[in-house]
Amino acid sequence: MSVMTMSFSCNKGGDDGDDGTNPSDSTNIPPVVTSNRAKMNFIWVATPDSSLQSMIGASLEIRKSNGPTLFFAQDVRSLTDVVFDWYPDLSCSVDTLYEFRLMDPGGNQVDKVVFDPATAVDQDEYVITSPKCTYFLQLTWSVEQ
Repeated sequence: MSVMTMSFSCNKGGDDGDDGTNPSDSTNIPPVVTSNRAKMNFIWVATPDSSLQSMIGASLEIRKSNGPTLFFAQDVRSLTDVVFDWYPDLSCSVDTLYEFRLMDPGGNQVDKVVFDPATAVDQDEYVITSPKCTYFLQLTWSVEQ
C-alpha cells in the first residue's frame, strides 16, 4: 500500500515582497526634453483698426523687455496687401520677454505687445492680439543646453 501526499501553497500577490523586477533589469528613463529656444522666422501684422488700415508703411522693433533692440526693419505694403511682413530670423529664449513695437512712417509708436515664448512652446504658429493689431508669428523650436 502506498500513501500519497499532496500539499498546496498559495501566496497572495505581493505578500512576499518580490515585485518581479530585478535591479539589474532596471532601465534609466531619460528626462523629458523641452524646447527652450524659438527662432522667429516670419512675422505678419494685420491692422484691423480702421485708423491704421490706410497706413502704407510701418516699422517693427523687437527688443528684450527693458533691454536692447534686437531687430528693427521697415515694410511698405501695396493697396492690395492686408498685412505687413518681416523676417527677423531672431533666436528667442523661453525665459525672456520680448516687446514688439509697431511704428508709423513718422516713427510714432502705434502699437506695443509683449511676446512670452514660454506660452508658445512647440507651436509652429502663434498669434498675439491687441486692440489695434494682430501679430502672426511663424516659429521653429529647438533645445539648447
